[in-house]
Amino acid sequence: PDTDGLKLPYKKHIFISCPGEGNKLTNVEDGSELNKATCFSKKKLYVAKHVMKSINIMCQKEVNTDIQRTNRICANGQGEEIQVGYNIKNMVSLINVCYNASEVRTIYSVNILHGSRITGAEIRMARPKFIVGPDFLYPEGFDVHSLYKYPHQKEVFRKQLGRV
Repeated sequence: PDTDGLKLPYKKHIFISCPGEGNKLTNVEDGSELNKATCFSKKKLYVAKHVMKSINIMCQKEVNTDIQRTNRICANGQGEEIQVGYNIKNMVSLINVCYNASEVRTIYSVNILHGSRITGAEIRMARPKFIVGPDFLYPEGFDVHSLYKYPHQKEVFRKQLGRV
């Protein structure tokens, strides 16, 4: 199908997924974690034995990223490399983070943006809600929400800028 961002020649295929536990395509009862979608006509795809308008292909739930440990040390032993991405059969890493869990501190992150526009991307204005993440990211008993409360934010600014 031909749309703003994605042009797929007739009978060529792509794979469509809805990352996140229990998430799958809407309107596709027999869909799997990874679905082959073949161009059927100008704006239609053949997906899991169904012909669908490309505009109607959506996920049942919001797509979720996954956070995985790599067990690789980084920053001269100060942190552990963590991957943030989508788990679709295997991990598709979007961001690699060097993270120190005992200090709840990101040392650095690496992500590569390919071009000024991601072809076929779904653009939305709303920010996704805050995701706490798995327990291994924080020391036992640590309240991650405290980082986003006014007293902590004020202290961070004071340390960065001097007096606030």
